[in-house]
Amino acid sequence: MGKERLPEWFTPKLTLLLFCFIATCNYMDRGIIAANAVKTGIGELFGLNNFQYFLLPSVFMVGLLVASPIFAQLTRKSHPLFLMGVGMAVWVLATAGCGLAWSYTSLLVFRMIVGVGEASFICLAGPFIEEVAPPASKTTWLAVFYMCIPSGTALGYVVGGALTDLSHSWRTPFLIEAALMAPFAVMSLMVSRPAKQGSAGPSSTQAPLLTGRGEEEDKTESCQGRHLEEGEELGLGQMEARETRGWSVEVGEFGRQWLKDTREVLSYKVFAVACLGYIMYTVTTGVLLNAGPSAGAAIFPNDFQGWLSIDEFFGGVTILTGIVGTAAGGMLLDRLSPTMHGAMVLSAAFAGGSSALFMLCFNIHHLTSFIVVFVLGSLGMFAVSAPVNAAYMWSVPSELRPLSCALVIMCIHVFGDVPSPPLAGLLVDSLLERGYPAHTAWTIAMTIGFGGIGLAAVFWGIASIMARTAHDYRTKDTIEDVISGERTAPILQH
Repeated sequence: MGKERLPEWFTPKLTLLLFCFIATCNYMDRGIIAANAVKTGIGELFGLNNFQYFLLPSVFMVGLLVASPIFAQLTRKSHPLFLMGVGMAVWVLATAGCGLAWSYTSLLVFRMIVGVGEASFICLAGPFIEEVAPPASKTTWLAVFYMCIPSGTALGYVVGGALTDLSHSWRTPFLIEAALMAPFAVMSLMVSRPAKQGSAGPSSTQAPLLTGRGEEEDKTESCQGRHLEEGEELGLGQMEARETRGWSVEVGEFGRQWLKDTREVLSYKVFAVACLGYIMYTVTTGVLLNAGPSAGAAIFPNDFQGWLSIDEFFGGVTILTGIVGTAAGGMLLDRLSPTMHGAMVLSAAFAGGSSALFMLCFNIHHLTSFIVVFVLGSLGMFAVSAPVNAAYMWSVPSELRPLSCALVIMCIHVFGDVPSPPLAGLLVDSLLERGYPAHTAWTIAMTIGFGGIGLAAVFWGIASIMARTAHDYRTKDTIEDVISGERTAPILQH
């Protein structure tokens, strides 16, 4: 494709800053849903049980499943910023729709569509940042970005709960976060527009979503243009047939290339095992981040009244441990062993310690002890974020990183944090029906949920052994090559 230059003011540091803000907004609605479970606004309005309510943070998987591989594969045709802008625009409309939902069914549908926006941004932003980050600080940059996931969710707890109280409506937080994201969707679309050169027209055109024009297509079109100048003409029927055939050929080639690339990504054994560990990790995070406030309110019904609400506690701890833990994990990897093997070792160690602490803390019914152990467990859980995300990106060639991110996102949501919250809610409902006290039911559900991060430690330990002999693609392509002009980062080749 023709090269598209971003504006000079769009520097790597500004890119990181903007991506962090967008990621924070993107994850705020997770916390908003969790906070409303305690406020009971949505549940009371639509008459929901625990299973129905905890289905809400999970149903975005439908849009995400469809959109993730498409957006990842389209990086071969379109600029990633343009694709992010398209996804964010859909996200804004769907999030606003959540705030305007008139029934439980409509709310479920809008939550599904939110997945499209999340797919475009999350599966492309990580590889984009990894490409432009300084070589000596790649994991630290990724840590800064990924700390926005827990902090955004936590802001949803705190801000969502506060806005719901102030406005006396659960709809307000959704509408506000949609308004915050809208300018960045427009900016991404504008920044990624191709530059013009004088009066000669565009230097290169932005490829449409499924029919992006490559250099060969440009050459073919130029040849066809010369033939037409020499007197050859195409009839309307011939032109329509050629256009229809072009679409069918493009779609077919797109599908075949996606299958080929997917098989190649899955053939990298470290990636496959690391992905299995990540699935189990997100089983735990899904239960904790979505059902944690409800569990805390049931286990300590009288201890979070007056000085601090339960959603404010979970929000505050998630913000603190999310920022400190994620940053510490990334910085530690950059300083100790910035390799794929080092990332897997560090991930396994943090996950194992975190699992033990979490299983302990929800079986402690003494508030002070619970808080101390919960904070330590959360630090270990979030310290995993940067190393594990770096590891699975470094386990595949750089041109396959967007697709590897898309596949990981699909797997962790489908098998991890999508089913785990409603299943936890279903387990709690079942135990309550059998006569278990609420605090006992939630203790059992949370203890089982925390087993996921323990299994993640096992998988990542295996991956660390495999990584000793596997090729580490972190060292293959560096940003110095891009700066010196020797190569262009694959994800930026547009």
